Amino acid sequence: VEGGAVMLEMENEQLRANLEEKRAKIAKLQAELGRAAERNMQLKEQCDRAHAAQGAAEDHASDAESQRGELAEAMLRTEEAGERNMAAQEEVHKMVVEELEEELTAAKGRVAALGKAMWEHGMRPHDLDSDAASALEEVHHGYGGGGDSTQHRGGGGGGGG
Repeated sequence: VEGGAVMLEMENEQLRANLEEKRAKIAKLQAELGRAAERNMQLKEQCDRAHAAQGAAEDHASDAESQRGELAEAMLRTEEAGERNMAAQEEVHKMVVEELEEELTAAKGRVAALGKAMWEHGMRPHDLDSDAASALEEVHHGYGGGGDSTQHRGGGGGGGG
C-alpha cells in the first residue's frame, strides 16, 4: 500500500506541475490576447484616421487641381517673360560689344597716331622698354614703315632698327 501511495503522490506532483504549466501558458496567452486587442484598437483608430485623411484629401483634390492649372499658367508666363528678358539682355550685350569695339578702334587709331608721331620724331624700339618697343614695332610695321624721309634718322634703315 505504501508503494501505491508513493506512486499516487508522484502522480499528484506531476499533475500539479502540469497544472502550473497550463496556468502559466494561460496567463501568457491572456497577456498576448490583451496586447493583440490593444494593437487591434490602435489599428482601428489608425484606419479611422486614414479614412478621415482620405476624405480630406479628396476634398482638397479639386483645389489642388485648380491650383496646378494656375501654377502651369504662371510658369508659362514666367517662361515667356524670361525669354523676353533674355532677348533684351542679348540686345544690351550687343550694344555694349559694339561700344567696346568702337572704343577699341578709336584707341588703336590713337596708338597708331602716337606710334607714327614717335617714329617720325626719331624714336626707335631700342629707346623704350620691351613692351613699349614691341608696341612701337607693331605700330610701325602696321603703318607701313616705308616712304617716310624721317625713317633714316638715327641710322634706323628700312626695317625698323
